[in-house]
Amino acid sequence: MFKTNLLKNKKYSLYLLFILLGAFALRMVFLTSENLWYDEFCSINTALSLPYNRGVSFLKIAGPVPVFYFILLKMWIAVFGYSALSVRLLSVLPGIATVIMVFFLGVKLFNNQTGVLAAFLLSIYPTHLFYSQEARHYMLYLFFTLVVYYIFSQCLFDKKKHLFILGVSLLLLINTHFFGIFILLALIVSCFLAEKDKARRIRWVKFTVFLALVFVIVALIIYRDIF
Repeated sequence: MFKTNLLKNKKYSLYLLFILLGAFALRMVFLTSENLWYDEFCSINTALSLPYNRGVSFLKIAGPVPVFYFILLKMWIAVFGYSALSVRLLSVLPGIATVIMVFFLGVKLFNNQTGVLAAFLLSIYPTHLFYSQEARHYMLYLFFTLVVYYIFSQCLFDKKKHLFILGVSLLLLINTHFFGIFILLALIVSCFLAEKDKARRIRWVKFTVFLALVFVIVALIIYRDIF
């Protein structure tokens, strides 16, 4: 899926490797310098409280956030425990993965140089550093957002490939944060602006309707008490 000439160019492979090592080091150095705070305790409490009997109770604990991150956190805690190092590491990993995805997006839309520069800037961006060290869902949400945009660009440029993967990624995104719905709407608008062929527009509409129905079914099952 990641069609780049990265592997053919050792120079950019080394650049990306050094950026990732630096990004990991920056996120690990002060990872436990501060104690867990209220929102992080809410994440742990929410994960350990799964499964829920009522969606309303879930909202009171976690806020308006779907359950996917907390399912992952529950499994993570079962293996690695719930120390500050452990639960925050679950944010470090998708934080590093977002740096990789920004590189691939830069290469896909522009060139290797742009991908490397974008990855480097994101790796040292203070806000990204901060949320990569917090036991919350933000880095996972950003990761799925970048994955969705990358696969969407694949679908536009490479015709009808990867639609199934795009659908799965969108469902994971929306079930990580409800704001993923706005990403879906943005993709629909982008598709209609970029796609000139009427038949392909109709196929995109059918795909969107199908995806919306799948999400509604999932939402009614998981979040029925919220509604």
